[in-house]
Amino acid sequence: MLRYVDPSRAPTPAEDTMLDHVYETLIRFDHGGVPTQVLAVSWSQQDESSWLFKLRPGVRFHDDTVMTSNDVALSIRRAVRSRPDLAAGEPPEWLSVDVVDKATVRLRTTAGYSMLMRALSEIRIVSAVSIRHMDVADGVGVAPVGTGRYRFAQEGAKAVPAVMLVANSKYWGKVPAWKSVTLMGIPEERDRLSALTSGRVDLIEQVPAGDLESLRADARFAVRLAATGRLMYLQLGTHAANPPELIHGGVSGRNPLLDPRVRRAISEALDRRELAAIGVAELGEPAGQLVPTGFFGHVPGLVPDHRNVRDAQELLAEAGYPDGFVLKVHGPQDVYPGDVKVLTALVRMLGEVNIRAEAAHEPPATFASRGSRQQYSAYLRGFIGRSPDATEALVALLATANPRTGAGSLNWARYSNATFDSLIQHALNQPRNDARELLLHEATRMAIGDLALIPLYFVNNAWASRVGLELSPRSVLVPLAERVIVASSMRAAGAPPQRSPRDGPAAAIAFPSGAVSALKAR
Repeated sequence: MLRYVDPSRAPTPAEDTMLDHVYETLIRFDHGGVPTQVLAVSWSQQDESSWLFKLRPGVRFHDDTVMTSNDVALSIRRAVRSRPDLAAGEPPEWLSVDVVDKATVRLRTTAGYSMLMRALSEIRIVSAVSIRHMDVADGVGVAPVGTGRYRFAQEGAKAVPAVMLVANSKYWGKVPAWKSVTLMGIPEERDRLSALTSGRVDLIEQVPAGDLESLRADARFAVRLAATGRLMYLQLGTHAANPPELIHGGVSGRNPLLDPRVRRAISEALDRRELAAIGVAELGEPAGQLVPTGFFGHVPGLVPDHRNVRDAQELLAEAGYPDGFVLKVHGPQDVYPGDVKVLTALVRMLGEVNIRAEAAHEPPATFASRGSRQQYSAYLRGFIGRSPDATEALVALLATANPRTGAGSLNWARYSNATFDSLIQHALNQPRNDARELLLHEATRMAIGDLALIPLYFVNNAWASRVGLELSPRSVLVPLAERVIVASSMRAAGAPPQRSPRDGPAAAIAFPSGAVSALKAR
């Protein structure tokens, strides 16, 4: 079931995609992680802690009222109160807003530029008038009015199997691609695939890897892979002299994982391509850093280690562990595709370089609880950020853990490097994109050089559609429905698809467990 949600609250991934069609933000990040104009047309720094934002003129809400700085100010204040996740440990007053005139707001913040822009890319602007009439007793009810390409066709439902949207005929930008859109919830993989093959929907996502070959062989359908930024990685316990479940001899009882030669040996023991194939088949791509090509902060030329058993064995011997050691590697069970099989293969590979590793598969809640309390000497985990930018991964996974600021929130191994932290802090405060990216490059090279964590592989997403439609390249600047277009081959031939999406009454998008799944044009 999908729910009409107050856009000031933290949405699930499924709700986030739904809201993107109805509401807009001041800025968005493009596919390279660079802030881009949406409802704000310009911004400039006034002093160390304040920024002036000029609003796009002539923007109208779905109720035909004109957007002003009062609407923007109310939207930001509501989101700051409702979403502590935006503050990342900053004090409650970390962001305040003042109305300068009808088309200008001044933002004051205790946080850095990067965090401010990240928050503004997630705070959706709503009509102040509609908020006064909105029933938010439980945070769900009649939806406030937005400025997006689509508006809700019906309101008042708390939870529904499908959400109907219609095109905003007075949209300030490019005319919406569809007259109407339906968003549906289809959580099960088999059900989504059946909906496509039976003709009930036109586009599905998160296609199981095992079904890609059959879909490609069927002339009725087309398949496309898209980068998600999800990283699978191995983290090693460098947080203690003797971390739990690590048995070793040799060098004065010292934790072998503290030796960079041992960490390099572990990295070279692993066949990333094989691990990716075991986990997600052709949807996996070997990783040598925290974000894939095309993401802001990706370091050109920083490639994964290749498997080299002999070199790994020599590194272990050089470090004083010619006979290896005993290591237990933990991982969650049934959280990531193929996670149990991947962990089993990983410990097998370590065994081939004399590290006698044991796989420990645990329920998700147990895994998260124990890992966050530093009860593992090694663990397999996944991470995906909210935007195509390396900053979030660097801060969450590798910054020195700081409960007050939220830095290092997933740094369970307690890696800590003062120089790395300084680079990240400078990047967070740097408003120039070119300078910020150089700082992220330097921080990434340092962390990967330290093998603070061992990247394994990236996981791509698979989409499938009927042959008359195709999904345009990934873009975070437009909602999903705007990326579904008539296939170029059909346009070139002058032949319409089975149903004309722009003239037909509806397109339908379905959501699997918190993510977009399918689109239909009738």
